[in-house]
Amino acid sequence: MKRQVLYIHGGDSFGQQEDFLLYLKTVPLRDLPSSTSQITWKKNLQADLGEDYVVFMPSMPNKQNAQYLEWKIWFERYLSLIEGELILIGCSLGGMFLAKYLSEESLDDKVVVR
Repeated sequence: MKRQVLYIHGGDSFGQQEDFLLYLKTVPLRDLPSSTSQITWKKNLQADLGEDYVVFMPSMPNKQNAQYLEWKIWFERYLSLIEGELILIGCSLGGMFLAKYLSEESLDDKVVVR
């Protein structure tokens, strides 16, 4: 069986609705045709790990104004599909939300901690 990796990306979170609206008005637009795509390690993770691994990279809900309870629902849905051991990778806010989730929930020894 292939080793499974679940990568949870980062996101942004705002304490006030006004702060989120200001962010939306001022954040640089990165998906325009003239924009250059930034190459990151996560885009090559599956290839770098090789055929012995399968990497899941779900798009988390509302990543521009992430709320833990929304992401918890997504964690539970994805984790219910995993069979066998799992390696979790959390980036930035995704890592913090994963740590909170793992401190509150039991995964029945599915997660490999290194």
